[in-house]
Order: sequence, then C-alpha cells, then structure tokens
Amino acid sequence: PVTMADDLGPFARELESLPASEDTPRFLYEGRDYTLATADGRLFVAVPDDGPLGSVQVDVPVAAGGLAACAAAEILSARAQRDEHLRRARVDVRCDVRGIRLRVLFRREDMPHLTDALERILLRPPTPDEIADARARLERDLTRNRRDPRRLGAAARDLALFGDSAMVRLEPSDLVAERLTQRTRALFDTHLSTRPDVAVTGHDITSWQGWFAGLPAPREADRARRRLQRTPRRIVVPAPEAGVAYVAWSAAYGRIGSDDVATAEILRATLADRWVGLERKIGAQGPLQVRWRRDGPDPAPGAALVAEILVPPGRALDTLAAIEAALAEPPDATEVAAVRAQVERTYRTLGTPRHRIASFVREFVLAAERSDPRARIWARLAQVDAAAVDAAWRRLAEAPRIETIVTPRPSPAFEASGTAPVVVVPAEALLPR
Repeated sequence: PVTMADDLGPFARELESLPASEDTPRFLYEGRDYTLATADGRLFVAVPDDGPLGSVQVDVPVAAGGLAACAAAEILSARAQRDEHLRRARVDVRCDVRGIRLRVLFRREDMPHLTDALERILLRPPTPDEIADARARLERDLTRNRRDPRRLGAAARDLALFGDSAMVRLEPSDLVAERLTQRTRALFDTHLSTRPDVAVTGHDITSWQGWFAGLPAPREADRARRRLQRTPRRIVVPAPEAGVAYVAWSAAYGRIGSDDVATAEILRATLADRWVGLERKIGAQGPLQVRWRRDGPDPAPGAALVAEILVPPGRALDTLAAIEAALAEPPDATEVAAVRAQVERTYRTLGTPRHRIASFVREFVLAAERSDPRARIWARLAQVDAAAVDAAWRRLAEAPRIETIVTPRPSPAFEASGTAPVVVVPAEALLPR
C-alpha cells in the first residue's frame, strides 16, 4: 500500500486503503498522477504545483443507448451552468460512443467545494422539465443532422470503411448503439470523495435510463448495411434539401503501428500539400480537410486516409478526379525532406513531455502518453526517410478506395463513371426515425 499521507493531503486515506495487489493508484493531485480505474468509470483530479488552476475529469461509460446518454449529458451541462461553484469554472460535457465525459477547469481556491458540486449534479435524478428540455435540444440537433450533407456523408463513409463495427458519429449522439447496449454494467460506479457515504452506485444512475425511454431510437438499416459492406467504389446519398455536395475520398489503409505514426503523418501532409489550391480550382465552399480516420478508440483495428470537402453539386466528379490525380507519382527525396521539415515545425514545440511523478504511477503516465501520439510523432520524424514514405505511398495507392458523394441532384453520370458498383443509400437509412 502507498503511505504518503503528508504529501497526498485529503486523498491520503483513500490511497492507504488500496490493496497491495492493486498496481494503479487512484488520483492525480498536487502534481502527482493517480487514476481510479474501476470496471466502469474513471476520475482524474489534477492540481498543478505551480499554477492557480486545476482540472477534474469524470468518464461515465454508458449502459443505455447513445441518445439516452446524450440527453443525460445535456442535463449535466445545464446543471453545471447553474451551480454556484461550477458556474465559476469552465465545464465541458460531451457524449461519444464510450459514454459521457465531463471535464471541469477550476481555480485552486474552489477545490474544497469541487466534490460537493459534482455530487449535486450527478446524484440528483432529473426532473420532468430537465428531461423535456434535453429532449427538445437533441431533437433540434438531429433535425439539423438530417439536412447536413457532411453528417450524412460521414455516416455512409464510415459504414463502408468499417462495416458493422463503424462508430457513426452524428453529433450530438452516436447512432450506432449496438456497442452501447451490449454494456449492461452500471453507468457509473466510483467514489467522488474519500467519504464512504457519497458513493455513486450503478443503481443510482442506471435508473436514469427509464426517463429517456421516449427518445427516438436508432434505425437499424440492415439492408443498407449489407450493401455498404461490399465496399463499393462509390456511394451516392441523395439529399434534396442540401444546397451543396459533400465529397469524400477515402483509402482503407489498414493498421498503423506505433512505429509508423510519423511516416503516416508525413504521408498525410504530403498529399495535403499537393492538394493546395484545389479549393479555388473547383469553387469549393471551404478548404479540403485531410486526416486519418480510425475506427474506435486506440488501439484501432484499422485506419483510413480521408479527404473531404463541400463543392458545388456539378463539380463532385471533377473533385474526385483531381484528388485521385495527386497520387499519380510518389514523392521524391526532396519533397519528403520539405514536408518533414514542415511537419517538424508543427510538432517542435511539443517535444517530450516532462513529468514530476512518483515512481509507482509511471506506468499510468506512460499509458497516457501512448494515447496521445503527438510527442511520439515528433520524436520519430527525423528517422523517416524517403524509402519509408515510398513504401507507405505504395500501400496507400493499392488500398481500396471509398468515394462518397452527398448531392441534392444525383445524375446517371455518377453510376456511369464508376469502375465498380455504385450504391445509392437513402438518407433515412443513416439517421434515426
């Protein structure tokens, strides 16, 4: 057991009570890192030694459906804005496929009131008015998503790239709820302070699920899924209400190992540099976004390089042709060196993280570093040469392509121009009823 009572202040009793077999300490306090890693939740508290601000993060895994979790997140966010202590802090509540994440940036003098404030917003059941307000906000957002070509296109693209395992993110909720409903454990099962009488149990919070039973349920588009999983070259989503066309070019690259992240970043930056000016050429509404898209939390089973843009409806096919043309020739050593220098300038200020930590929490910190690849990319950039980029380029050129077009005016040209089957997916198959 850890015996550092003088150093750990109010959390000393909690740490001293840990069983000897438990390797992971529980809190991060006064510059030292601890994590509470129960089966269903984690609580991080950080108060730097040399700064006036601290932070707390609560991860709430979800046992109910995604929409129920996001309704709960809406209620938590509204409560935090009204709380007299949390109102002075910066509170961010988000919902994703893993559940609810609540982060609070607070001033050091508010630390004694922090756990009480969290208890007030987490333990009190929602009122009918809170439920009605949260539901109304969610329904407004979902209505916007039905009209947003970027949301529709991302949903179709991810289903084609990752199949049934795709985590379709149509904010504010994840509408592929299979993974969420399989998690039948408690919604939250951890302690918010060292006092045993304020334990938050699964029974306290899972009872929330009943209040959200009336929310719209995800639509299981089995037929559309089976068609998308054939990995067609081109997916067309008719969206009559859209004023622009969403175009996405995706290459199913596959797994990116820990030693390959710097090479992958140079590959992405090379293509992004070659596509500079494409927006003006085709009259796009905004820049071309180029990024790696991974399926699920790390470690991801696969990755795809995605380039996406909003264009006039009549320029969708021209856009795809221009994007593909950038892959005609692999980069030479001069281009690789120039791009590597550009990427190094981006990452130079990050460097290797410095930690003032106790030795018994070093493994946790290393795990946190692995989850944030920026420092690792920076450290390996100098080792990436033209040969490594050339190998990655060949792998990308051979990767299966997924082209996604959301357009208000589909035409026969979309089907006639494809070299592989074209799948037309109605927008209703990608969104809840």
